[in-house]
Amino acid sequence: MGAAEESEVEFLDFDDRGPALHFHGREREWAAFESRLEKAVRDTGGTIVLVQGPPGAGKSALLHEFGRRAEKHMRWRVLMNLRARALCDAVSLAACAGIWRSYADDRVAGSCGSADARLLRQAEAEALFSGSDTKSYDRSPVEKTLRALAKGHAGVLLVIDEAQGIADRIPSCAWPGARDTLDAIHNGAFDFPVMVLAGGLGHSEEVLRSLGVSRLQRKGGLIALGPLSAEAERRILRDWLVKTGGAVDASESILQHWITALAAAADRWPQQILCFASGAAEWLTKHQGVMPADVPESVMAAGLQAKQEYNERRANAIDYEYRVALARVVGERHAGEALRRSDIVRGLMQVDMPDLIGKDMRAQAAAQVFRMTVEKGVLTADRGRYYVPVPSVRRWLVETYGS
Repeated sequence: MGAAEESEVEFLDFDDRGPALHFHGREREWAAFESRLEKAVRDTGGTIVLVQGPPGAGKSALLHEFGRRAEKHMRWRVLMNLRARALCDAVSLAACAGIWRSYADDRVAGSCGSADARLLRQAEAEALFSGSDTKSYDRSPVEKTLRALAKGHAGVLLVIDEAQGIADRIPSCAWPGARDTLDAIHNGAFDFPVMVLAGGLGHSEEVLRSLGVSRLQRKGGLIALGPLSAEAERRILRDWLVKTGGAVDASESILQHWITALAAAADRWPQQILCFASGAAEWLTKHQGVMPADVPESVMAAGLQAKQEYNERRANAIDYEYRVALARVVGERHAGEALRRSDIVRGLMQVDMPDLIGKDMRAQAAAQVFRMTVEKGVLTADRGRYYVPVPSVRRWLVETYGS
């Protein structure tokens, strides 16, 4: 490989959140969510659906795609990227819907503000929406706002990404209001269709439970994301090569060879597909869509670098010594074998930190690092046990820090 080729694809640093440029697959997940939408309309009620999965599973892309379909094909009013504060504040909710945009950068955002300010904001929201219901004197401003937004639509769909951090984004003094709203939606207390579609990492269900949302799995409101199907992966790669990269005059056999090579490196995980597909499309664009028989080494190298950098970002808050300890604990088990929390913490306690003298201090530090690995999505819980959910991330962790 010559020096010129090595520089043809630079390291790609991109934001993987937001709608996918090429979306395929997740038909089973859409069917489950579509049935919840239909049931909400039938029952004139609502519910909460949580899309949960490890980093890079395509949660944000799926939220956008589901929101788009609900709006286009099922006439729902969709509020994408809803602020957590909107669950307890009618003015923030109205701002998310495009009403009163001057309130979007609210002076009291992040805090409850003065009592006078809160009363004024509630009065403004009530004045705007109370006319929509002559019997609304006993309804909260948030409910009145939702009711007004639902007019002319099948219902209102509130989309919240990064659900694992929702509790941190709601001021503590506003928790009762947020809990009341979520409880009313989850149990279908409103007499019109309202749904929350949330997406987050593997401990998001736990966070929602702290806000009073329980029995998600029992009520069919939990969608767990794993890797894509092989067919969906190949269709996404084809779109990147042909539609984005502009591949021209390539035989089907050469195109299939590229797709197979890129798929083998991506392992069917959306984030990893993006790492390799975007680099391949960039290379093709620079070469006017002319596709050689083999995937250039520079394309594969750029994809591997992007994948490694993504993994490093997930673990960058964890000290090197703790990464080594975690890699050893994980590497001692077979791939996919779950670990007990106590085993992981015990392994993390083996780190030799001079400033941690006593056993209690070591245990506290290890427990804190353990929580961080879960919050960052490095580890995922499954029925009280923990494992690294993405196989290639496990390989990277063990090979980079476990030797």
